[in-house]
Amino acid sequence: MKKTLILGILLQGSILAYSQVGINTTNPQATLHIDGGKDNPLKDKPTNLQQANDVVVTANGNLGIGTISPNADAALDIASANKGVKFPSISLKSSDSPAPLKEHVAGMVIYNTAKVGDLTPGLYINNGTEWVQLMTLASSKKQIKEAKAQAEVAALAAGSVPVGGVLYYATNVLPDGYLECDGSAVSRTTYADLFAVLGTRYGIGNGSTTFNLPDLRGEFIRGYDNSRGVDTGRVIGTWQKGSFIAGGAGPNMDSVIPFVVASTGTLMSTLVNGLGWDLLHNDVYTANYPNTVKANNGNSDNSTNTQLINVSDNGSDYAYGVSRPRNVAMMPIIKY
Repeated sequence: MKKTLILGILLQGSILAYSQVGINTTNPQATLHIDGGKDNPLKDKPTNLQQANDVVVTANGNLGIGTISPNADAALDIASANKGVKFPSISLKSSDSPAPLKEHVAGMVIYNTAKVGDLTPGLYINNGTEWVQLMTLASSKKQIKEAKAQAEVAALAAGSVPVGGVLYYATNVLPDGYLECDGSAVSRTTYADLFAVLGTRYGIGNGSTTFNLPDLRGEFIRGYDNSRGVDTGRVIGTWQKGSFIAGGAGPNMDSVIPFVVASTGTLMSTLVNGLGWDLLHNDVYTANYPNTVKANNGNSDNSTNTQLINVSDNGSDYAYGVSRPRNVAMMPIIKY
């Protein structure tokens, strides 16, 4: 009797171990099968419509909702033609705080309902140290647009612009692969390709490990004459001074060019701004223009004319500078 009882228990345990349990169905299709709608057939496989209200757990622990055949690589496989998945809605405090959760848990997904600090309502995933918002449609379009622009710049930098090529950029944020033409000294090793093109044409740097970039800040570019005869004697990369102009202000008729004649003096700053001159510092004038250039004070004897020195702002005085065309400021950059 005792042996019979033990055999029965073992046999029953074996049957239970390999049996399928069905709830609301006598035709289970998995280790655990719940037929929520009680509409599955007595035999054969239920249809997709009948599976829509079913939940199964396979022998490997895969959970299927709306399907009796969950994907083997998915811990949870949800199938539905007219329903979505709703994540828990909670109000986060900040992106770096786990609250109202107790701690950061990498992979945790929630729907944040709060609009506070850097948080806006939407789906968030926790990366183990902070909450990161999942991409929305708006941010997706923006990122696609930005990625496209970056790809175009990268393609331009990689294929169309040779090393040493100079462009004008509409912002002051450098694109990848470019340096600002600001005359700075940069490494001959880090920018070896650019150094191979420029050499020390724009400056020797420290003489051993660096070289200078072109300094195009505030400068206009002029085409290299290359034996045409319009701008003779020029070498690639050389600087050229501007065409010198001078003028006077106020009732002083002894000035070179009395642009303003008035009963009261007109300040030089008013004259300069009105005519659109780039004023020269005295050191620029004395270094690049001959000291024989003087303001005509009406005397035939050149020695008594006025030497152009520091620009003043008197009402009846003179100014000097260089002319400039209409322009828009952009940042010159060079491909390295």
